[in-house]
Amino acid sequence: MQSQTYPVAGDPAMTIARVAPPPERLRFVASRLHALGPRPLFEFLLELADGADPWSRLEKYASLDGDFLAALSGDELPTLRCVGTRGR
Repeated sequence: MQSQTYPVAGDPAMTIARVAPPPERLRFVASRLHALGPRPLFEFLLELADGADPWSRLEKYASLDGDFLAALSGDELPTLRCVGTRGR
């Protein structure tokens, strides 16, 4: 098996296809992000929508402490509230 190296995030020459982690690593970090709950997933997707590098952000989120997030309710999405006037 030939070893592969991956460019560092931020390298202007990199492409998503070239820096994609091996499938085993991707499965691991995806399961870590999923286990963190809906709020971290939402924040991750917001960062991607803003153009962040998906693989470096996925690694960052996967390294978060789920117990710490849960203790601060950081794993939950806030309740949506509709503000308006009645009868109008």
